Amino acid sequence: MDDSLNDFRVFEFGPGPSAQRRSVYFKGEGPGVLIMHELPGLSPQCLDLGRRIAANGFTVFLPLFFGRAGEHSNWNVRFCIAGTFSLWASSIDEPLLNWLRALAREIHGRCGGKGIAAIGLCLTGGFALALLVEPVLMAAVTSEPARPAAPVPGYAARIDLSAKQWQEACNRARRDKIPTFGTRFTCDNKSPAQRFETIAHGLEGNFRCFPIDSSPGNSYNIPASAHSVLTYHFVDEPEHPTRKVFDRLIEFLHERMTP
Repeated sequence: MDDSLNDFRVFEFGPGPSAQRRSVYFKGEGPGVLIMHELPGLSPQCLDLGRRIAANGFTVFLPLFFGRAGEHSNWNVRFCIAGTFSLWASSIDEPLLNWLRALAREIHGRCGGKGIAAIGLCLTGGFALALLVEPVLMAAVTSEPARPAAPVPGYAARIDLSAKQWQEACNRARRDKIPTFGTRFTCDNKSPAQRFETIAHGLEGNFRCFPIDSSPGNSYNIPASAHSVLTYHFVDEPEHPTRKVFDRLIEFLHERMTP
């Protein structure tokens, strides 16, 4: 499935002549929201998430990390970029974090207002937490945070940031009372419940958690294998749990960034 992208504009961004430049797709009007795509890439489902958020009064910015915009990246692409993107590491690359912080400032410069929000999905769920250190960030969203890794003791509770990155993020969230919105399916073993417990403990009252029941026999027949709350397993029906979480997300974004 391809996406035409006709409704998005695009610019190339890199903070400095020697920095790696990446394409950033954007649309909408209002406060800025940075959306970081998951492992399948900047897919039609991720672009649709951007469209839904933009339709609710925000300007969305979606950087392309790998693959082709509007398509699902194949497994060869995903694994070939592992070294550069540090998929297997326990922390976000400092050069990538610096690039994202610079992009956050660029978004705020373009959109103005109180600040911006950052949304991380699966692979990039920890990126949104790392961006808590950036002063322009007024809200973080981590949806089913998970990164590929060998099963090791303590992995279920581990945040995919270095100890230094996580401590800095927690310090800023506590000091400035910057909240993080989190969601996951309850039976998702790629993003275990212990991980949200770690986040809640670190952020000390600044974590708003919205789990969705995916246990056997749940009222909406959500499969136990469901993973992507806002994209691949999102159901756009008013009473569906994923739609209710999305509506809460929009309320959260307006609360944090709308004057």
